[in-house]
Amino acid sequence: MIESFTSPSNSTLFIYYTRATWNPYTVLKMRSAFSIIPVIDPASLVKLKKKFSFAWTAPTNLTYQVDYATNLPANWTTLTNLVTSTNGAFNVTDDGTNSGGFGNTKFYRLRTAN
Repeated sequence: MIESFTSPSNSTLFIYYTRATWNPYTVLKMRSAFSIIPVIDPASLVKLKKKFSFAWTAPTNLTYQVDYATNLPANWTTLTNLVTSTNGAFNVTDDGTNSGGFGNTKFYRLRTAN
């Protein structure tokens, strides 16, 4: 693996490495791309009387934004400013002040802002 070339870009991790064939002997530089998908911990979903929060883990160099809608198909509205983390643990709390309070149903969308 060529660690100095390994880098995340938006929501994709690129890993560079070498492979060799034996007869004839040839060295190839290879690249693999992996999608980085944030994992929302179901145990972090908390709905209290006046608050909803959730958490997820993801690489620290990514920035996220949370949107909300009251129906689907959605006209998404931005709930948060950019959400960052120094340790890979992200969380967001909606107390209703920025999203018009709580009705019967609300949908949330997590997206990368990079």
